[in-house]
Amino acid sequence: MLGPLKSFVDESRSEIPEPIVMEDNAPVHKGVCNTTRKELNWETYEHPPNSPDLNPIENIWAWMKQQITTHHRYISSQKEMQRIVTEMWKNFMDTQWDRLIESMPTRMKAVIKAKGGPTRY
Repeated sequence: MLGPLKSFVDESRSEIPEPIVMEDNAPVHKGVCNTTRKELNWETYEHPPNSPDLNPIENIWAWMKQQITTHHRYISSQKEMQRIVTEMWKNFMDTQWDRLIESMPTRMKAVIKAKGGPTRY
């Protein structure tokens, strides 16, 4: 939180005066993170833990895992894994991002209808 995320938020303040950090309520986001967010005066919204329905980035991680499993089954080093993931991230198309973002209203309705339970997303 005091590294890349803080730098990103600081840089974003010129465009977004009051950035909001959205987290999925996973245990890793508790404890020290809560204290640090309060000290930095960051507003946060919590999602249910493990909630891919409300967090489109989870779809990207799933896509990356599927691509690695299908096309890069024998990665031999951490450096090679980093190169592959970085290349995949750079090649993730704007249209794919747009589709995920545009799906949010439908995702939210589905989560409400499922009363927080699983959906097709």
